Amino acid sequence: MSRWLFEWHACMSAIQFLTRIPVPGGMHQPGADLAILQHSIIYYPLVGGLLALLTGTIYGLACLVWIPLVAALLALAFEAFTTGGFHEDAVADSCDAFGGGWTRDDILRILKDSRVGSYGALGLILAIGLRASLISSLVVTPENLLLVVALVASSGAIGRWTILVMRIAYPLVSGRDGLSKDIAGDVRPGMFLAGTLWLLPTLIFVLTVTLATAADRWEVMVISVKLAGAVSLSALCGWLWGRFAVQKIGGLTGDVLGCGCYLGQIMTLLVLTFTIPR
Repeated sequence: MSRWLFEWHACMSAIQFLTRIPVPGGMHQPGADLAILQHSIIYYPLVGGLLALLTGTIYGLACLVWIPLVAALLALAFEAFTTGGFHEDAVADSCDAFGGGWTRDDILRILKDSRVGSYGALGLILAIGLRASLISSLVVTPENLLLVVALVASSGAIGRWTILVMRIAYPLVSGRDGLSKDIAGDVRPGMFLAGTLWLLPTLIFVLTVTLATAADRWEVMVISVKLAGAVSLSALCGWLWGRFAVQKIGGLTGDVLGCGCYLGQIMTLLVLTFTIPR
């Protein structure tokens, strides 16, 4: 298999894993091997940025009809449908496991259980509510519609990039099989660098839109500082969350990684919506 074909299948695998969007090739392609699946992680930031671009577009257009909070909830509902509630399930399972599990075995058992308990329900409500509130605080006008869409897209890209931060820093839980082992196996420094490079298109898109729509240099500087802060805070949050999981259960699982992604998105939105006075 040529290098270009290998990369194509890896990119399609990332789309198939993170979304329900039907695409040719990828992990369901006959002959797809473990190397393709594990390499697909470098494309998570790109796929996350494109998916959040759709989420932001729906939010911006829905704001023309409904109040911002309703528009944000509709956009997040679309995203959850597109991903099959992939990361939302990870948030719920993680809250259930670490909130209700007393021992390592209890936590791992709850993480494998798809049922949602009181901790999971509460955590999911808070996570979605906070994310919807943060998105709805981005006021949409005809002049800044594209910028708002770009900012929402950056949260998706940075959130998926947080998965790479966690994997380069910490190992998976030993002795467990599952998608996390196949998809997020060994992340080498070169793969982390490649994944970081695939984060750049979304960030460059945000800065390009900012330069085209900003009223003055101050706004450009503020957006640039916020993006740098969002990347830094998301990385720190992912590192701390991963460290907590390692202390509790000895490593990372797929649900822990998915929850880290959602935390990264929330951290990004917290920074982007933070007001910097002149």
